[in-house]
Amino acid sequence: MNLQTHASKAAEIPADARVELVFQDEPLPELLASDDSSLSGLLSELVGSPEMKGKAHESTVLHTQGKLSTRRLLLLGAGKRDELTLERLGKLAGQAARAAQRQEWKSLVFGGTLLVAGMDVAQVAEALVGSAVMGLMSLDTYKTEDQSKATLETMVLADPSRQAALESGGKRGLVLGEAANTARSLVNEPGNDLYPAAMAEKVKALAEGAGLSVEVLTASQMRDKGMGLLLAVGQGSDNEPRLVTIRYGDFEGKPTLGFVGKGITFDSGGISLKPGLGMQDMKTDMSGAAAVAGAMLALAQLKPQVNVLGVIPMAENMPSGKATRPGDVVRGMNGKTVEVVNTDAEGRMILADALVHAQELGATHIVDLATLTGACVVALGHVATGAMGKPQEWVDQVMNASRAVGEKIWQLPIYDEYRELIKSEIADMENAGGRWAGPITGAWFLKEFVKDETAWVHLDIAGTATIESDVPHLPKGASGVGVRALVRLAEEIAAG
Repeated sequence: MNLQTHASKAAEIPADARVELVFQDEPLPELLASDDSSLSGLLSELVGSPEMKGKAHESTVLHTQGKLSTRRLLLLGAGKRDELTLERLGKLAGQAARAAQRQEWKSLVFGGTLLVAGMDVAQVAEALVGSAVMGLMSLDTYKTEDQSKATLETMVLADPSRQAALESGGKRGLVLGEAANTARSLVNEPGNDLYPAAMAEKVKALAEGAGLSVEVLTASQMRDKGMGLLLAVGQGSDNEPRLVTIRYGDFEGKPTLGFVGKGITFDSGGISLKPGLGMQDMKTDMSGAAAVAGAMLALAQLKPQVNVLGVIPMAENMPSGKATRPGDVVRGMNGKTVEVVNTDAEGRMILADALVHAQELGATHIVDLATLTGACVVALGHVATGAMGKPQEWVDQVMNASRAVGEKIWQLPIYDEYRELIKSEIADMENAGGRWAGPITGAWFLKEFVKDETAWVHLDIAGTATIESDVPHLPKGASGVGVRALVRLAEEIAAG
């Protein structure tokens, strides 16, 4: 994507289309008065009519017939002005980009009405560009039909007095949008192409291409390190597990963050086999791993002064004569034993060994991301990520970073009483806690592999990792959740 910023008015820039906002219960914005005059009052006649009341995500395209610098005006309803947020601005930009893609426009200008008074211009530019880039992503990689349609090539931000802020924010948005799209493209890959070894190689190539240091552990090397939980999950598949560690930063005196992402490249449930209906979606069970990979790529470009480990355990959970059985007892990297009562509670097992590994490498503050439990979807739907962890200050910081980039999140408790639900008669713990409090018992399991002195947050993204149906700003499929939040968190830690 070619991003341009100009020290001139948006209305003066030639392009296939210019995007402008219309607010609910308000007349035509003053910024569009000149355009309205050039169009013989058409805009003032349209705004407020049943065709364009300004409700969020309403849209109308006007052909300007040579009377304006742009060939078209794309008017988007922004809702009520006092309810406008950076998140909504981003969604509107994504909607505009998708409209441009459908109509085969090659250039798009974000007009002056999007630079809303009272909002930080650089943050607005970041939200506009990042979300627009995400809105442009195509999910039809495997279709063989003609893909020769024209695509949006240029996005333009313009303002005579704020070009520097637009440029800095726009460039950040471009980096973050592309990083989120990398994560989304990984999630959308089918399991036959993105099995653990293939995913490890792909992530390694991307990370090394960005100048990052990468280590890949094979099953044999994991066995030497005592990663019995990760190996137990992967042993039923012909595709052996992998564990990838990506390193960013070598800043003396700076803390070391650990980002740990669940990488189940396909989850059949193992011997505790899932129902067939919807099982094809289990290729997305590595969304946490993809988010960590995307965040690390963004950090390599944005270069905050903080040390970060991206730890990504990868396995394929399959039933076979070699698979772990319900009732088996396996030992984790920290020596704790686990009675496997449900082989479909596998994500927490691979994360457990990865958490221990991250701490051994020096991580003092950890965030793990996982499509861990369907129970979290029952609790929070597809709107909010579930958060659990300790201490509360660290939980608050992670949640605030998520909210700052427009990702909704909600904290669930991990009271001591919940630990009783994973109590085992023959081992240190069971890997599943039964019907009740599923997200919390999953978090409690992980907590058993986190040292008392380590700050840790578990993010259950089972409901937010994918979009169930098309929305105005994004197509159905992977959402890229977590990428921007992790980057924001790392930058906040770097800033002190």
